[in-house]
Amino acid sequence: LNLLRRSLRMGSSSHFFSLLLLAAVVPSALAFSSPVISCSLSPLRMMETDSFVGLNGCPRLGLGLAAIGRPGYINLGRNAEVGDPESRTVEAFTQVSREVMDAAWESGIRYFDAARSYGKAEEFLSGWLQSRSIKPEEVAVGSKWGYRYTADWQVDTGGEPHEVKDHSVEHLKKQSKESMDFLDSHIRLP
Repeated sequence: LNLLRRSLRMGSSSHFFSLLLLAAVVPSALAFSSPVISCSLSPLRMMETDSFVGLNGCPRLGLGLAAIGRPGYINLGRNAEVGDPESRTVEAFTQVSREVMDAAWESGIRYFDAARSYGKAEEFLSGWLQSRSIKPEEVAVGSKWGYRYTADWQVDTGGEPHEVKDHSVEHLKKQSKESMDFLDSHIRLP
């Protein structure tokens, strides 16, 4: 909740992400819950700091990057929070993503969830990890494959889907290589 309070003071775009955090931590606080923040345990056990995702002393709470990596991911009330579709540039979202990840890191979050289908989420995460000199052993990064982001940073795709399911072996190999290109040793694959 300190992250929520701090984010609310940062401005309207942070307020949007704070609502997503609040929805995840206290689902009854809003009429919906959000996949943007993921937690593996009940709210009563969420902040335990034993071993989680391979890190000791890590809160059992993570920051999902879907809404940060795609300008059209959530569309209800988004114009008021992150601007109209024309202002949702890659540069603007790069800045917002860094602010959100900084606030999460300062609050003790050490698990970051991305995916190839989250648009530029892996790219944003990679840039943030590098700019902050965060070592692989200090963070846990999750990713997943099987959906291809097709919106090409467009909010309005003319009715076409923003992502396409593709669970072929070829697609898995392509996407896992792309993830490794961005996240290198921060993502641990067997």
